[in-house]
Amino acid sequence: MKIDDKSANAFCIDGGLLYKTSYPGLKVAATVNNLGTKPKFMNESDSLPLSARLGASYTLPKKTLPIPLLISLDTNLSPFYVSLGAESQINPLFTARLGYASGPADEGPGITCGLGIIQPQFSLDYAIKPYGELGLSHYVSLNAKF
Repeated sequence: MKIDDKSANAFCIDGGLLYKTSYPGLKVAATVNNLGTKPKFMNESDSLPLSARLGASYTLPKKTLPIPLLISLDTNLSPFYVSLGAESQINPLFTARLGYASGPADEGPGITCGLGIIQPQFSLDYAIKPYGELGLSHYVSLNAKF
């Protein structure tokens, strides 16, 4: 971060675990975000917003629906909020997502949605969600598999 001729830097890492349960189609996960140093700006330093998340997903069997569907639940522990979403693969190339997030308060609750393009070595995702007083927030991510 830089304002005028002053700057601040910090180092942080995110980590997580994904566990495929013995129940077909069920996965559980846990993540920790922003573990690291405090950025110091001029003479003040503040901690990065540490968060821990728990989640689960269940993929419905293909014989249940004509298209694959993933249902997920995500819980942030500090501050506490819950997100619920579904993802469906429209065809081998495209996925569609729809969800609802209950918070956190500074971001605002609301409906979220997104689209994805999936290839064997990469995926490109777009999402839109409400962000409190700032209005709608757009997210784009490119993921590589190697």
